[in-house]
Amino acid sequence: MASLVAYSESDSSSSDEDAGPCKRQRVGDAPTWTRNFAHVDGNWPSYVYFNGAVLRKNCHLIPIVVPMTAPMRTMMEHAIEQVDKAYAGRSLELISMDDPRSRPKKDTNENPSFHLSLSRTFVLTFDQIEPFVKALRLALKYRKRQRVGFQGHRILINDERTRLFAAIPVIQGKAEVCHIIACVDRVMVEFGLEPYYANPVPHVSVASTPVVPDENAVETKASTPPPVVYHDCSVVAVTIGNKHYQIPLLR
Repeated sequence: MASLVAYSESDSSSSDEDAGPCKRQRVGDAPTWTRNFAHVDGNWPSYVYFNGAVLRKNCHLIPIVVPMTAPMRTMMEHAIEQVDKAYAGRSLELISMDDPRSRPKKDTNENPSFHLSLSRTFVLTFDQIEPFVKALRLALKYRKRQRVGFQGHRILINDERTRLFAAIPVIQGKAEVCHIIACVDRVMVEFGLEPYYANPVPHVSVASTPVVPDENAVETKASTPPPVVYHDCSVVAVTIGNKHYQIPLLR
């Protein structure tokens, strides 16, 4: 499973020295993705996100987050089209998240899905894993499951300006998702970790590219988006390295 990375909105990056666009890829080539932090032995890359179910396959647990249904695929295609239009005349070479090139080679998940993230990517040591999960369970003890709706598109760029994302924002249930994020943030701060972004934009990223233009996106009149896509969020999941934890929400 590909890890989520930090993001900032395309028109509000705080970087003073924007990195130039990455080397262009030939069509069909796997792009070169840049790590947003270096691998260190003993550190476990981790993130928190909404989950719907877990598929057991070949003795491995594969989280099914926001599944690639036909309506979601239609919304994904709409979002990619609108993001391409925002950089007219520039080939972004966006790769959808269900394309094998968007995932590490070792990821053999044949059931593509999208992440509705509730945290930044962060790092835990082995000794922190159980205390962190315990604290998160306590923070979410009284939180209820919810239905959210996705529609439209957003352009998001990670803080390092090494990856641009086409995303579909949550437009229904946003306040409830932000409430869950606030609960997760309290645990992050308790463990000395960086909380989620100010003014959160709950979303699923549906395509990405290492091509990050220096110029800002141009606002164009967007075509009418497809109907809202709904998803039931019943579980908060935590992936810590190769470990997966499930925190069911109340009915």
